[in-house]
Amino acid sequence: MDTDSLRPADIGSIAAIALSVVGGLVALPALPAEVTIHWAADGSPNTGLPVLPGIFVIPAFAVLAFVSLRGGAFFHGRNAELRPTTGLAVVAGVAYLQVALITLNLGVAVSPVVAVAPAVAVIIVATYAERFGAAGGA
Repeated sequence: MDTDSLRPADIGSIAAIALSVVGGLVALPALPAEVTIHWAADGSPNTGLPVLPGIFVIPAFAVLAFVSLRGGAFFHGRNAELRPTTGLAVVAGVAYLQVALITLNLGVAVSPVVAVAPAVAVIIVATYAERFGAAGGA
């Protein structure tokens, strides 16, 4: 592992993932035995998992996104796919989905589409900004 290539935004990405894990563990006692991890467009739950694996699904995706998009820090000779700040935006967006998952499973009355929209917007804006040269490195 080449930690010399880690940037402050990469550390922020790792912190966002860690916070999503901590958030899931803190909410664990209040969550139902089976958590919904996917909802239909009409807001009805359609995919569930037992609570323990359910709270780790999204942090696992965030780790995969980080390693895939900023993998140069972990795999010698592999270039990062995104700049550190864009990587942070993507990972933070995915980690935010953990907040939405927990909130929705705690029974907060909000449309799942509305709950995930901020994450989708951040990920799309960040990746398109980098693609068209508007995002800076950190």
